[in-house]
Amino acid sequence: MKFSFTLTTLLLHVMAVFSLHATTYYVSESGDNLNPGTMAEPWETIQYAVDAVTPGDTVLLLGGTYFERIQINQSGIVLSNAPGETVIIDGTGTTGGDALIEITDQDSITVAGLNLTNHVTQSAQGILISGACRGISIIGNNISNISFGSGEPMNEDLDNAQPIIAYGDNPDNPITGLLISSNNVHDCNTGYSEGLAVNGNVDGFTIINNTLTNITNIGIDAIGGEGTATANDQARNGLIMDNDVQNCKSPYAAAAGIYVDGGANITIESNLVTGCQWGIE
Repeated sequence: MKFSFTLTTLLLHVMAVFSLHATTYYVSESGDNLNPGTMAEPWETIQYAVDAVTPGDTVLLLGGTYFERIQINQSGIVLSNAPGETVIIDGTGTTGGDALIEITDQDSITVAGLNLTNHVTQSAQGILISGACRGISIIGNNISNISFGSGEPMNEDLDNAQPIIAYGDNPDNPITGLLISSNNVHDCNTGYSEGLAVNGNVDGFTIINNTLTNITNIGIDAIGGEGTATANDQARNGLIMDNDVQNCKSPYAAAAGIYVDGGANITIESNLVTGCQWGIE
């Protein structure tokens, strides 16, 4: 069975939390970072926008392809496509960190409605949440071709890519209040990693209504005991529900559609797993 809320109502709820004294800014490929960031005179780059806004603000992206990697260094913001706009964040030719979108040590951030693709390199990541984060929502994004390589055989356990990863590496302050909902993750060559994972000190998470298809290893994974955090190294107190996991197959081992690998206190309910080497492990 499916939850009754829709992606639109969920986004409206999240954005309403930040609506008091908030400002909406716009970004366009044809904009200019010297502009005021209005819809009529938008900014040009996403990174400039997320650095310029203040808590409570929303950054809406107008349609187009943005060749950027983005670090969100400001709490309390929403980064989303503008209504009806198709936004692509393309990793081709970009430089910087491993992730196309990186969120570290921040609170109350929503990333929604974006297409992330074509990030092909060792340790490639689509969306990374790390450190001490609270209230992060990853909603309705389409993520593809986040890959350690393009068709290469795996030679060592360093061959990894992670389309969505919550990496709780702060031993004292967990990632908590994490929502990963209604994303479509597909056609990623993840090597020894997973399509969607919560790893280490992650305490309180919901993974719901996502679709994962054609991942070259495990689909969804809740991980503990890998040394991600020096203490409290265990994804825990989570819900994995109403996800559709298809064709997650590894060339080197039997991959499960949904895997709890050292996690604790996790409910797995009403998921559909098909075409994987194992179902739920």
